[in-house]
Amino acid sequence: MRRLILSVIALLAVAAFDCQVQAQPTWWSGNGHRYQPVLVPGGITWEAANSQAQSAGGYLASITSSEENDFVFGLVSQPDFWSRGMGSYSYGPWLGGYQPPGSPEPAGGWQWTSGEAFTYTNWDSGEPNNAGGESYISFFNKTHCEQSQPASFWNDNDNVSRGPIKAYVIEYDPPRRLYGLSVGTDDQNVVRGDLAAQAVFNRLSALPNWATPSQGNTSAAMSLNPFSTARSEIQLALDAMPVKQGDAFVFYFGGHGGTAGGTDETPVMIGGSPNCDDEVIVAGGDCITDDELERWFDNEKWSKVKKFFFIDSCHSGGFVGDDLTMDTGDLENLARYALFASATEQGFAYADPKTKYPLWTEWVLIPALDCVVTIADLVDALNGAAGALNSQYAGSELPLLGFYLNGETAPFVYEPFVSVSPDMPANEPIPEPATLSLLALGGLGLLLRRRRK
Repeated sequence: MRRLILSVIALLAVAAFDCQVQAQPTWWSGNGHRYQPVLVPGGITWEAANSQAQSAGGYLASITSSEENDFVFGLVSQPDFWSRGMGSYSYGPWLGGYQPPGSPEPAGGWQWTSGEAFTYTNWDSGEPNNAGGESYISFFNKTHCEQSQPASFWNDNDNVSRGPIKAYVIEYDPPRRLYGLSVGTDDQNVVRGDLAAQAVFNRLSALPNWATPSQGNTSAAMSLNPFSTARSEIQLALDAMPVKQGDAFVFYFGGHGGTAGGTDETPVMIGGSPNCDDEVIVAGGDCITDDELERWFDNEKWSKVKKFFFIDSCHSGGFVGDDLTMDTGDLENLARYALFASATEQGFAYADPKTKYPLWTEWVLIPALDCVVTIADLVDALNGAAGALNSQYAGSELPLLGFYLNGETAPFVYEPFVSVSPDMPANEPIPEPATLSLLALGGLGLLLRRRRK
């Protein structure tokens, strides 16, 4: 049934693109980019092709060398991608070249939609000629070999073209790298966050854009016992990651959490009393506060990186907080962040009484990371897992993941918390499977809190 649903989703996606036929993207070693020919039998304008390329997460192909031109042409050299036009000329797929209004005609002002320098050209003989308001580039054959055959030369066309042109080529930048730090505590009396952390690490490291240890990424989950001092280990791991603009990073923690110290928090009711303490995660023998976690990422190095925080512990929603009037050091001060917490600032997180895994990680997060297919599939999987969690444990007395607790229990109440910064919207189209899966969590029927700077 699940495969049938996915097949229906795929068919609907094809229908939405006016019966377009998309080949699989092909990687080129010359620049690490991928190129995808798209066939539109009924024809397509340049503007429509440009819009759909952007919607797919790429852009119309930019050609910056003869080698790149030959490679891209090789993907669309079959006659199916071409149409016969005026005078038996052959019109090939749209590329990303365009001429802004007011440019000197016919050869002035040409640009690529990607912003790359327009230095290499491969115009056909006598082109560009602006024969009727032509401001967009396609492959073309007018004078080379047999006129009815494809060729790797270019023509300037109007938006519709005389073909009509029935294909275009999407170019995708190299996949962004994914870095991660997965941390869990080994408290065998209550919780095995270390096993959960390793399971999360295994899912993430199997994704195609996961950075390798030789690229500065972690090679395993960080397992902590009650006597570990993790603060320096975490800082060293973060410092070693050579992240750059556009990369993504995942921080996972599974284990004990609570409140301790601090006076900069808005009071919230916890256990029937107002509480102004910072939220903390108990990383072995160290307590890491929300303020401290925020400071580690509040710098130039991490500002352009997409940061995903998965925290499975009591009061973990407080790492952003319910009210910002006094919460001066929480994660909401960061750019490009998303927090996915197993509990609200006032709420509890739980351990599975049998496996001792953190419950939200076991039932919600890990199944979601196993379903990196489409947003629709992920939302369905996550909602299904949450439903199963409530069905299994609603009202049951379960072990708490609280601050230095040792076997205390409470009735199960499922109250997760999600906060996404305005500069990283949950519906942002991201082609990389890892980032896509993480953003998909924002589409759940959870408690979604938008933070405004």
